[in-house]
Amino acid sequence: MAGRVGADKNDGVAREVSKTVGAIGYVELTFALARNLPAALVENRTGEFVAPSLKSVTAAAANTIGAIPADLRFTLTDAPGKESYPISATTWAVVYKKQSGAAGRELVAFLRWAVHDGQSRVTELKYAPLPAELVTRVDAALDTIAVSP
Repeated sequence: MAGRVGADKNDGVAREVSKTVGAIGYVELTFALARNLPAALVENRTGEFVAPSLKSVTAAAANTIGAIPADLRFTLTDAPGKESYPISATTWAVVYKKQSGAAGRELVAFLRWAVHDGQSRVTELKYAPLPAELVTRVDAALDTIAVSP
């Protein structure tokens, strides 16, 4: 199609957008924040125009809590709430419910660390912190993982 330019990864998209007058592109929030890229406010489902930020992504997660099933399969896209950024996403850890040995114990321990102690580092790495209610839900899911000797 005329007028469309493809680019690979965040760096490529940012490079192409920066050299094209009037261009619009999408890059990961961590990338945009780390490089102080300008960003547009996007209208969310309540009609509010919200800036992409760690706070507005955490708000999207907090405002989705009631719709998150026990298996934690959910989307943050177009989350409810006037402070929710509508183009939010999550990072997944897909884990077998039956683990074995030291590796299984270490995996569960790492995931618990990530949602508890690891949260103290997420903002400096330009990731949105998990809302407390989601941490509770993740803990409940981790409790269902069986680790055999």
